[in-house]
Amino acid sequence: MVKPINIGLLMHASTSWMGGAVYIQNLVKAISFLSTDERAKINLHLITTPTTNPNFYKNLLPLVDVHHNIDFINEKFINKIKNRVSKILPPFHKCLTPSSAAIELLIQSIDFFYPVVRNREFLWDVSSNWAAWIPDFQHKHLPHFFQESELRYRDALFNRIANHAANIVLSSQVALKDFQKFYPLATAQAFVLNFHTVPEQSWFEGNPKTVQKNYYLPDFFFLVSNQFWKHKNHQILIESLHILQEYSLFPVIVCTGELNDKRSPSHGKNLLQLIDQFKLHQQFIILGLISRFDQIQLMRRSLAVIQPSLFEGWSTVVEDARTLSKSILLSDTLVHREQNPPCTTYFSPHSPEDLAQTIATLLPTLSPGPDLLAETQALKQNQQLSQTYAQNFLNISCKASNKSLTVSKLK
Repeated sequence: MVKPINIGLLMHASTSWMGGAVYIQNLVKAISFLSTDERAKINLHLITTPTTNPNFYKNLLPLVDVHHNIDFINEKFINKIKNRVSKILPPFHKCLTPSSAAIELLIQSIDFFYPVVRNREFLWDVSSNWAAWIPDFQHKHLPHFFQESELRYRDALFNRIANHAANIVLSSQVALKDFQKFYPLATAQAFVLNFHTVPEQSWFEGNPKTVQKNYYLPDFFFLVSNQFWKHKNHQILIESLHILQEYSLFPVIVCTGELNDKRSPSHGKNLLQLIDQFKLHQQFIILGLISRFDQIQLMRRSLAVIQPSLFEGWSTVVEDARTLSKSILLSDTLVHREQNPPCTTYFSPHSPEDLAQTIATLLPTLSPGPDLLAETQALKQNQQLSQTYAQNFLNISCKASNKSLTVSKLK
């Protein structure tokens, strides 16, 4: 009998970057779609820290074999981490206390850690197998959106990953080509892993109309679910609404996400001033950071989703829209073309006139959701996508950790 591979998933989560939490949530849920035989080949360890909000992972605990809540970045543990121990972690132990002994056991017991995304983690100088995840190379394409210190930090981090990581996972073929272009001497095994949204059953048991009314929203609205970072391109939305006013069209755009961009502290204030200048308070509605459940219900209720971003690694919003069978107005970028969701209309992310025309053309054809039949059909397709996503990840884990397990072919 082949010994199961122990896979440790590191959850990176904060209110300023929900992408890290959602990434792990989707991956754990996708793994649950593996066949019984394939799932038996792995022991899945979820690794969080004491500062991780339990709301980010509590629904995942029934789907993992082991949960470690460990302060693995604490500097006082770093030297102890390197000391290998001979004990084997008892299987299916549900939670370890944060201690140096627990960390040593963790290092000894895991065959493969994923994803490593920053240089303070404990894996750089130990012999465990691991893979770095690079979501995108935004700072190379849009350097003007970054402060010099952040550019230096990212360059140093990615250089270190390129020089030290034995395995690197990228979310798209576009990112893979960027990696090969910017780091041609890197010797790491490079993998592409397209992630997909894996919905909760509770999403389809909610009442979108009730959630809409709880936020005092009109029946007809478009939804934008991005943090208010400059590259997310909210300004084009405001400018397109202003153009449509001149044609006596007054669509409503609802935005979720924090009105804060640490790289550009004045960005949020500038957007609010533009909203005030164009008198768009009733048409451009900012809800702030809301629960994932409420966000999904508003997406189901919306006329369509708008994703105006100038740059993405692989858009979670696009995958959410795919899962819910929502129409989406999508900025015309290479990654969005690679994602290729159904029910999509592309527009130039640099032309508010193009977006205004797109909204005006589509508006008469759209109606508030949810479309229950379309959601049911999309859910069936999502189950296949989720299984393929999990099989691809398992293949990467086996190759990166030099484990010989028979798994389904990469698709």
